[in-house]
Amino acid sequence: MDYRRFLNGIGVRRQKGPYLRGLLEKVQDNPDMLSLAGGLPNPSLFPILSGTFKLKDGEEVYLDENTMTEVQQYSSSQGYPPFRQWCERFIKSYHDPPCWENADESKTKIMVTSGAAEAYTKVLEMCVKEGDKVLVEIPTFSSAIDNLLTLGAEPLGVQGGDHGMIPGELRNIMSKWRPEDADNPHSDVPKLMYVIPSSSNPSGATLPLERKREIYEIAREYNLLIIEDDPYYFLQFGGRLEPSFLSIDADGRVLRADSFSKCMTAGLRLGILSGPALLVSKVQSHVGFSQEHSNNLAQAVLHKIFEAWGEQGTKKRWREISAFYERQKNAMMSSSKKWLTGLAEFVEPQGGMYLWIR
Repeated sequence: MDYRRFLNGIGVRRQKGPYLRGLLEKVQDNPDMLSLAGGLPNPSLFPILSGTFKLKDGEEVYLDENTMTEVQQYSSSQGYPPFRQWCERFIKSYHDPPCWENADESKTKIMVTSGAAEAYTKVLEMCVKEGDKVLVEIPTFSSAIDNLLTLGAEPLGVQGGDHGMIPGELRNIMSKWRPEDADNPHSDVPKLMYVIPSSSNPSGATLPLERKREIYEIAREYNLLIIEDDPYYFLQFGGRLEPSFLSIDADGRVLRADSFSKCMTAGLRLGILSGPALLVSKVQSHVGFSQEHSNNLAQAVLHKIFEAWGEQGTKKRWREISAFYERQKNAMMSSSKKWLTGLAEFVEPQGGMYLWIR
């Protein structure tokens, strides 16, 4: 795909990260090299020696002196290497994007972010031009709308239903343009779609796979880039996880934002951005210039927890969290049916943390 259509001026000009940061990452790949190129603090002056974290399930995770020295130093903008490698396996295991099979630049297909919010925000800042029309579901996350308005974009609402965005409504809106308008740089045809596919905020709706396929085909027809913001993926009820847009992405037109805020801990501020290497690398460059990287200590702690639990233990924990919120939902629905029937409209959520009342 030619990604120039999706980039604004800043996105086009952001070719690579800071020069000194590139040197730093080369040095970190070679432990026998002492670099005089960058301003790295002397690690002997770092104040924290080691740390033990006690978990509620009785497990303890320990960060030894070597690890603690590592995480107190500057690191890669892609993420603390052990955690980033875990994240790569995570994305492959849960989503296995078909377009990644023979793609180049595999190292920049994913990066660690400070939550899903940083991921989708930096994607919008890379892509949106003032006056752009951006497709969003009605209703959708209010902060995403605020973000778009701040960037001078026009949110273009697509009606959602009990199962998320309605493909027929999307096609009706896009029928105002011809598919070939996507090749005209002067056309106002939308180029971006922002969607929360699982247990959406605020509707609680989850897009089933068949509906995702219909939406993806429309995106193909009009050459749309899908921004898949999915922090509630593991809060789906009923024990089944609907396949993601990323898992059906044959073209490389999905940028996915995962989050550990809802399924682990919100304050550590960690997530994953995955998608086309060219676009992820531009966000990585933005992070390199703005904040260097996400919090190393938070990444190391989360990585150690996942190591301690193992794959099956982690899945068990996420099922327990989903079951907790399902019990909360059942209580909310019981009260809503008792007190709001005939006064308001509401649909039972399929996951997440929200009941949308009209």
